[in-house]
Amino acid sequence: MQATCGLPEHGRVACSICHHPQPYNFDRTHTERNGWRITNNPLAWGGSEPEVVVLGFSKGPTQAGALASVPHDAIAYKGGRSAIAKILHHVGLLQRPDARLVDGLIGDRNGQIHFGSLIRCTVERWDEQERTWKGTGGGMLDRFVATDFGTKVAQRCGSTFLGCLPERTRLIVMLGLGSKLNYVRACRMLFQRIRPGTWEAINEVSYTDGKIVVVHTEHFASQGALLPNWLSGEAHERGRLGLLAREAVTRSKVTGDIGPESEVCSSGSNAKVASAPRGNSVEVPHPVSRNGSASSPSPAQHMSAGHAITLTAGAIRNGNLSLNSVRHLIPPGGIGGTSKGDLGHPFTVRFEPGDSHQTDIAGDKMTFRCRGAVRDFFEQVGARAGDLIRIRAEGSRILVITFQQR
Repeated sequence: MQATCGLPEHGRVACSICHHPQPYNFDRTHTERNGWRITNNPLAWGGSEPEVVVLGFSKGPTQAGALASVPHDAIAYKGGRSAIAKILHHVGLLQRPDARLVDGLIGDRNGQIHFGSLIRCTVERWDEQERTWKGTGGGMLDRFVATDFGTKVAQRCGSTFLGCLPERTRLIVMLGLGSKLNYVRACRMLFQRIRPGTWEAINEVSYTDGKIVVVHTEHFASQGALLPNWLSGEAHERGRLGLLAREAVTRSKVTGDIGPESEVCSSGSNAKVASAPRGNSVEVPHPVSRNGSASSPSPAQHMSAGHAITLTAGAIRNGNLSLNSVRHLIPPGGIGGTSKGDLGHPFTVRFEPGDSHQTDIAGDKMTFRCRGAVRDFFEQVGARAGDLIRIRAEGSRILVITFQQR
């Protein structure tokens, strides 16, 4: 028995196409080739008519080992849902990096996200040294799809479940980048085979055929600092790949609310934008520096220029701007932890005069994490203790910072 073309419904999937001529026998049938093994235990979670598809590579040992002992809805990304929440939040698909939102989406049979894996069966490699089958380890993704056996399995599985997607499906999120983006390139070649058409790169981690956008993110089980670095925005080179993934998600123009209390964050598209508390968005004059290059705003203009924060000498010296009084203006998810390993969902802060930066809020001090940019702004406007900084929200994920001399 094998599944018909299209996304499978929530639950166990009766497919044995890669195990022919063996019959479907859930979690009992194995097929081996040249040190690789697949086990016949395909699964699916979430909706079968979704806007978004989220795919890992294969079930790892934590998930596969739980098949006989835990409920179906507890298997997907077992032990890694906090990381999944951070990833989906970072690219704009969850309002908060909250694992409880992921729990709800995984269990929602009519939801707008479908969860599964590129290879629905469990993939393992034979470890000659330890004389055992392993479903994890460095290079698993790259190495399997580089073999003839892996290529054929991926093509069959991909053709069956991804070759003809629901009309409303616009975005596929692939969890994994591979060594030097090898997994990205291998998957793009696979999509070109299973979905003939005109494919083009959007950026280094995403591609499209004009109907769907495929975006690669960091893997939820990445070791060490890989995931924190990917989440770091401009703070690390790997963070650039995370920002590129977010840009591609925006391009997909996913239109619906994704999960409970969450929406797709987007700008310049038809996508619905996550709502956020807004400040006064009245346009204000360019800020004033002490060189007299522009006149000060009138008292009436001061009232419409956003919420005021009085500068202290310490704030100017350290590049700190306490944001406790304007918490209501901070975009959803924008408050992170105390370190760069626990970042919030970055948003744009635009200094006038000055540049725009992607940053978040260091939650322990309630200050912008981009302190260097804040310090540069203070220097550019000639800020002194007692002067005012005004902050206003523009759209859903932009804060505008201006200066008022006292």
